[in-house]
Amino acid sequence: MHRTEVITRVGGASAVELAPGVEVRMLATGALGAKGLSTALATFQPQSELPYHTHPCSEVIIVLTGSALVSTCWQSSSGRR
Repeated sequence: MHRTEVITRVGGASAVELAPGVEVRMLATGALGAKGLSTALATFQPQSELPYHTHPCSEVIIVLTGSALVSTCWQSSSGRR
């Protein structure tokens, strides 16, 4: 099996502001050569937030310092849980 390895230094990834006080640095994406994976480092300033949004895939949130409040909406064929 052939696969592409993607190595990115956090300091080498440029930051994009998603919302006031929220920056994201893309570490692995299709644009960087990754297949079937994207990952990023997001930095939230105190009291900052992102508007509710969805993704077409699973999402992993790891809090490195501080705390976070995450709201999610789970749907299944039988409706909301």
